[in-house]
Amino acid sequence: MHLETYKIEHSEDFLSFTFYSIGPKGTIKKSVEFTLIPSFVYDCYNLGFGDADEYGEISNDMIITNNKDTEKVLVSVAQIAIMFTEQFPDAFILVEANTESKMRLYQMKINKYWDEIYMIFELYGSIDGLEFIPYEPGNKCLLIVGRRKIK
Repeated sequence: MHLETYKIEHSEDFLSFTFYSIGPKGTIKKSVEFTLIPSFVYDCYNLGFGDADEYGEISNDMIITNNKDTEKVLVSVAQIAIMFTEQFPDAFILVEANTESKMRLYQMKINKYWDEIYMIFELYGSIDGLEFIPYEPGNKCLLIVGRRKIK
């Protein structure tokens, strides 16, 4: 993707990332953390995202900052997913929002940039949390899982 992102920093193991949201509410540290889900057959990591505490860890993923930079924040998170899968090319990433409105927002942005995303990732959606089918823009999902396309 060739969209503007915030400056992203990462841990040595590429499992934790931080950046700063800048807007009318000030400068707010954001954190993205990848946590291995042990019950999956394949290496699958949950993507956790939210405002960061003083240690760079997610302090609260329920906060809606409303810093008027949603697009840039979500594009930064997408760039982080690309960076993560460059280090872990076989890993799946699970995205599950903690509210319906956030999941709807995530899907709206996926749909908006579908042509770019589809070139890099294969995505699967689930409406019941159990069965995953290939993601198609317009379908409502409770969960989305994806991985980098195999070259």
